[in-house]
Amino acid sequence: MNLQKRNRVRTGNGFLFATALSALFLVSCSDSKLPAPPKAHPELLLEVYDATAKGNHKLALVKIERLRAIEKTSVFLSELEAVERNNAVMEHANGLIKKGKFTAALNYLEAQEVKNGKHEDTTEAMEQLKRLVKIASYLEQARKAKSSDQLEKALAGLRSAAKNIMISQKIQNFIERKESEVKTMQMAEKDRMQFGMIADIGMLLEQEQGAAAAAVTALLALENGTNPALPKILSAMAGSPGGRK
Repeated sequence: MNLQKRNRVRTGNGFLFATALSALFLVSCSDSKLPAPPKAHPELLLEVYDATAKGNHKLALVKIERLRAIEKTSVFLSELEAVERNNAVMEHANGLIKKGKFTAALNYLEAQEVKNGKHEDTTEAMEQLKRLVKIASYLEQARKAKSSDQLEKALAGLRSAAKNIMISQKIQNFIERKESEVKTMQMAEKDRMQFGMIADIGMLLEQEQGAAAAAVTALLALENGTNPALPKILSAMAGSPGGRK
């Protein structure tokens, strides 16, 4: 199977990524060892070869079917038809891949294997597509992540899916940028959590629930012993009814 490099992966909402992963391009029949061609109707056979050379595998199949109607027992035409059918399948799959429709291409190849039987080219293509589908999915998850946990999980999946293969610099830059965002998100989440704890302590003190306020204060101190709100909280607790001995 011939492979051609692609550099564009499109995910949802118009978000564009580049990738150095190999896309799946047309299978050449030039390496196939076929029996000698039939001697009759050379013009039609030349049209088959011309369509094949131009990559128009659907047209080649139509012309092969015409020849097979005449040469019903030709082993050459039978095998050539199988090769061109596979080429036509790959041609259609490649059209979907060029548009970034990896899942659609994978589903199409799976359906063709059910219909026409397994072929080494489609099987290999499906394996590559499964990886592309995973990578595209993790890229989208990382882009949409709302928490550091979600982002870390997406990045871990992305690194695993792209393991031992070459990815583009653009995707590498995206991963590095998102890894930096994890730290920023964690800091923001920590600040929000501490702010929430301080608010809870204030509410508990107002409700004269000193013991509960003390428990939350202890957790806040464990989380961040230098939080500037701690001295004020301790002072408020000492002066509250629940904090007086």
